[in-house]
Amino acid sequence: MKKITLKDVLLIALLSVVLGIIYLGAGYVSGSLVPFIGPVAHEIIYGIWFVAAPMAIYILRKPGTAIITELLAALVEVLTGSVFGPSVLIIGTLQGLGSELGFTFFGYKNYKWPAFILSAILTSLLSYAWSYYANSYGAFGFTYNLVMITVRTLSSIVFFLVTKGICDQLKHSGVLNSYAISQKG
Repeated sequence: MKKITLKDVLLIALLSVVLGIIYLGAGYVSGSLVPFIGPVAHEIIYGIWFVAAPMAIYILRKPGTAIITELLAALVEVLTGSVFGPSVLIIGTLQGLGSELGFTFFGYKNYKWPAFILSAILTSLLSYAWSYYANSYGAFGFTYNLVMITVRTLSSIVFFLVTKGICDQLKHSGVLNSYAISQKG
């Protein structure tokens, strides 16, 4: 198993802080739309809350980095005033786990589109299971829940693929030359 180095810890910290603050802002953006279109407003951009995990694991290529980074980003979101409160730590852990499982399925050796899509779907399903429980989504009908999970999953896939694209561009620019994403083999 590959050890996490100090350089990796610093990248995880940087991603966690930057994305935790973005997550905070996303909560206010989606929350402002809820009065107009209902809870599905959160689902439209839900994938943004998933970015830390695939970004960390794609760059570092080390097991556990998705869970750690997503949990720390959630912690930053909570500490900076998340409208969702400390429950963000639970869903952040589930989001990191979902992302991690997608790459685990491919043995942490495949970082192509299929791994990202599977990871996005698993992240969406795990996070939705918590949302269903914590937010009493059972009060909504089957069709509404189906719409919400479908929108969340599509948002998740879009944001995972955008994350991959951003990381690929950073790799090609040379910014990530000292990380596993840029190493051969």
